[in-house]
Amino acid sequence: MILIVSDITKYDTDWVPFEIEYAIDTCDIPIIVAYTDCSSILNPNLLSGLWPNALKQRILNGKASCIHVPFKKEPLKDAVS
Repeated sequence: MILIVSDITKYDTDWVPFEIEYAIDTCDIPIIVAYTDCSSILNPNLLSGLWPNALKQRILNGKASCIHVPFKKEPLKDAVS
């Protein structure tokens, strides 16, 4: 799953949490977290204030398998492959 994260993503309370829960809890698939306002991600934890609560809970409890990349063509291609 690719989750596009911006400064408003965490405020969605219906579809985003549902999709995160389904992807992680039911399908057990990894999440590519793509940030719209970042050019590089050196420490994803510094961006935790942008994470939706459903993602944050699963990262903190070790249930989520995530890679964090900028929302740009090449980093996304690398992450998908």
